[in-house]
Amino acid sequence: MKKITLTLALILSSGLMFGQVVFTEDFEAPGAPGTPSGWSITDDLENTPPEIWTIENTGEAGGFTTGNTAVYDNGGDGSYATFNSDGYGNTGTLEQSTLTSPVFNASSLTTAVTLSFATFYNGSFGGQGVVQVSNNSGITWTTIQTYSTAADGSAPTVSGIQSLDAPQLIGAATAQIRFVWTGNWSLSWSIDNISIFQCTETLAPSCVTEIGPTNNNNNVTLGPDNSITFEWNTDPLATTYELFINGFSQGNRTSGITFVGFDFNTAYSWSVVPSNCFGIATSCPTWNFTTESCTETAAPACPVTISPTQNQTNVATTEATDGSRQVELSWNTSATAVDYTVIFDGNELGNLADTSVNITGLSLDTTYTYSILANNCFGQSTTCTTVTFTTETTLGTQEDDILNVNLSPNPAKDILNINTSSQIDNVEIFDLLGKKVNSYSKESIYDNSINIASLPTGVYLVLISSENLTKTVRIVKE
Repeated sequence: MKKITLTLALILSSGLMFGQVVFTEDFEAPGAPGTPSGWSITDDLENTPPEIWTIENTGEAGGFTTGNTAVYDNGGDGSYATFNSDGYGNTGTLEQSTLTSPVFNASSLTTAVTLSFATFYNGSFGGQGVVQVSNNSGITWTTIQTYSTAADGSAPTVSGIQSLDAPQLIGAATAQIRFVWTGNWSLSWSIDNISIFQCTETLAPSCVTEIGPTNNNNNVTLGPDNSITFEWNTDPLATTYELFINGFSQGNRTSGITFVGFDFNTAYSWSVVPSNCFGIATSCPTWNFTTESCTETAAPACPVTISPTQNQTNVATTEATDGSRQVELSWNTSATAVDYTVIFDGNELGNLADTSVNITGLSLDTTYTYSILANNCFGQSTTCTTVTFTTETTLGTQEDDILNVNLSPNPAKDILNINTSSQIDNVEIFDLLGKKVNSYSKESIYDNSINIASLPTGVYLVLISSENLTKTVRIVKE
């Protein structure tokens, strides 16, 4: 399935004030991530293994580039509920899973009722999300919102704070809400910070006036990854702000946000529309700015003072936080470079502003290759040397006890089997830079297997934990 690169990162957050609130859920139950008390998660089609909503805390939206923070960028925080359809892989089975709240008392609500929640939804490839409410303990349900794939196969991404009218809950003493996902190897839907309330506002908020980038600024500096931070003053009556860039909505936000991927010397427009449960600010202005020009006339030179050096042998290793062996790569600063691309054993590991990085998951007495490329706004250095080195043969000290486990198949495409007689407590997956890209709690590991279909092709480290023992295994994802 095609992966999508998310290019936004939330920088600020704030609480929302709705009025008379009768029910909230932030999924921060004791021992989170885990299903909060009173909530239920079902596989309505009884698939084996089950394909269900899970409670996660990585901030990632399934089906998008590994390491994204889409859920946290759109009003979520900490733990949240998600259905990762892409993560379940191309099993050929239909998916239908329901996330249902406990019964709550909304009898004190006498006028318009609102269901609010933070979401990141993309049901492309046939996915659908349905929001339903009940006023009789789940005997009957009413659909108040449907997110679905269009006839042409596309699905608009729905992100940010959603506010849905739920008049069915007025005066309901036995109210419930639920979120129903259906799909088949589609993308994902995430939910967080749910609230049921009655609006007590009597006025809509005003348009914001203090902004950045400022209007008609013709030299806006781009940050890392060609980023721009959008900021504005808060209005005391506003609960959310809908941000538009070049006329396209970027979803409802609670405060400022940073986007990446802007072009040099390019004109953009943007606007912010505040709202609350009473209404939306009207006649808000649109502002314009132009990004800075790239002043570089050439790509930077390749770094030349590097470590380990070419053909170095017996390179010392140290223990990484995931329990594997690691080697530090370091290099000199290249004039005019803004960051560096690391390529290790043929795998591009991403861009770094620093001039050193620890590569984890290495083996003893093994030969590896790497190269360092320098980047600036003009381009990337070329014909940089590929360095070969070999790690030390033996360790100077005895390693701690290691869990007896192996993984199969390796390489793997989707299902990864964990072959061990021990009870598995937790599984974590890291890239070669040591960044955690996925984790699996005991409850989400079915029949000693995990689904890695959503991981991009590459090399990863899998850390398996059982009681006080661990083992890290290097795998290849096809």
